[in-house]
Amino acid sequence: DPVDAQTAQDRYDTVMSIQLAISADRCREQVGKMLRVLCEGYDIPAEIYVGRSEGDAPDVDGRVFFRSNKKVAEGEFVTVRITEAQDYDLVGERVDERGE
Repeated sequence: DPVDAQTAQDRYDTVMSIQLAISADRCREQVGKMLRVLCEGYDIPAEIYVGRSEGDAPDVDGRVFFRSNKKVAEGEFVTVRITEAQDYDLVGERVDERGE
């Protein structure tokens, strides 16, 4: 039997709250790690590149925001050291092949 709208909303809110906590924990585990990231563009107002790691699906998983001293082309893979975790997204700095 279908549940009433309020019960459905309450259940949705509970599930989303749990998922947020799971995502935030998983993001925090990435801080300090190096990830291979596909650059998907540059956010001009935020002055930061935007991409996704190898394991992230477009439009579903979180994004990786990163800064780079060198220009990065859309579609280029770069190595990013993760410096910050947000609820669903990661923030980092591009590093060269030696990790510097």
